[in-house]
Amino acid sequence: MFLVLCQIVLSHPFSNFGLQQVQQAWRSFKSSFDFTPHVTEDEGRPINELITDYSAKDDLAEIKYVHLDPMPPRRSSELRVDGLGFIKERIEGATADVIVKYGSFQLLSRTYDLCDEMQRELNRTCPVEAGEFKDTVITKIPGYIFPGWYTIEATAKRTEDDKQIGKVIVHVRF
Repeated sequence: MFLVLCQIVLSHPFSNFGLQQVQQAWRSFKSSFDFTPHVTEDEGRPINELITDYSAKDDLAEIKYVHLDPMPPRRSSELRVDGLGFIKERIEGATADVIVKYGSFQLLSRTYDLCDEMQRELNRTCPVEAGEFKDTVITKIPGYIFPGWYTIEATAKRTEDDKQIGKVIVHVRF
């Protein structure tokens, strides 16, 4: 489940935010923002060079590793995401709130159904039982992403009780 979250974070926001919207946002705001990443939260646990885990100890998932190939991801290329984690309790349904920023300008705020995404990307269905979760996702990074720093924040929650599954923040430069 967390692997789909990472895949959503690294590819979906860019494919769902159309080229025309990106060009318009770029023209309107490029000169008025600092394009370096900022995190205002407490220190997280680095998963790799790009992904930091901000999950709490009582969250439902524990990420062991996430490997990206290539590292760092590149525009107009395939991205392979391999991950291993541990799900602490059964998850019947889940959503992920994703925020994408270009510098300090927010490009996208969207909620994804993680069960639908798992079905589409991994051919797995909910519920997700407690235990080890290991898988690989291959996705495409669009070529029309403008150069610069992007910050993507994703918080996953179980739908039946709104309990947090986990939270990651990604800082990536294309």
